[in-house]
Amino acid sequence: MVILLFTVSAGSAEVDAKLLGRISRGMVKIQRGAWYDCGDKLTIEEQHSKAVRIAYNVLKNEPSFSPWGVIGTMYNESRFDSCALGYYPRKWAYKNGLLMRRKTTISHSFEDILNVVTDKEADNEYSMTGFDLGLCQILSRFYPNQEREMLSIARGVGICVGEMENRAARNKTKTPWLYWRGHAAEWYRTKIKRWVKRMGATAEELREL
Repeated sequence: MVILLFTVSAGSAEVDAKLLGRISRGMVKIQRGAWYDCGDKLTIEEQHSKAVRIAYNVLKNEPSFSPWGVIGTMYNESRFDSCALGYYPRKWAYKNGLLMRRKTTISHSFEDILNVVTDKEADNEYSMTGFDLGLCQILSRFYPNQEREMLSIARGVGICVGEMENRAARNKTKTPWLYWRGHAAEWYRTKIKRWVKRMGATAEELREL
């Protein structure tokens, strides 16, 4: 068993350490050894470290709903790849030579994704919609000139939780992932619950989803 110590700087928010551990271990478990992040296949030690960083940032944002729902949405949207680029922009980038297809993964480096989303032709192609980026695949048009932040963990997680808070308030719900597709989609909520169950959420925690 791999045991990692996670340290945060002075003044960082305190979080529930047991919950942090359970969520991060679940994130590693569901990846089944094949976690790619920003183009690299992570070692088991890197997987645990990355999982703790993501889970910590979710918890420190103190969502008004279950943090498991946020984690489940991230897994469904990006498989926890903080540099994830949406399917259609990625396909366009392959076609136009801005990205090179890889045999083992659709994950690409931070620099390669940043080159795509700051390319003038790509920007013109997706000027109306923006690019779906990062852990939760949020559209960049809502965060102009913040592509770097959206591809990071700390700010990327913060944006994700903030978007969920908006949906929670607008729809008067404690399950904002139900509306992650832009409308109420029970099938999507069911998928999130399935992923979270595989990660080890308790029966009580699943009822909150």
